Amino acid sequence: VPAPTVTRLTPATGVVGTVVTLTGTNLLGVTAVQFNGTPTSSFSVLTATSLTATVPPGAATGPANPRPQSAQR
Repeated sequence: VPAPTVTRLTPATGVVGTVVTLTGTNLLGVTAVQFNGTPTSSFSVLTATSLTATVPPGAATGPANPRPQSAQR
């Protein structure tokens, strides 16, 4: 299974509670999303190229990282 990649975040910045659309590739198998290492429990995979996730409490400025099911250990 190819690893998911993120090519764009919309909006590019936001405070806790902001719903962010992540656009990229290979997103169908994503089972977790983190914002700069802080996991969010609120996300929905929409398509293979798009998902939405809510910025969680404790998140700091940094990358958003989707993780595929195969990465869960």
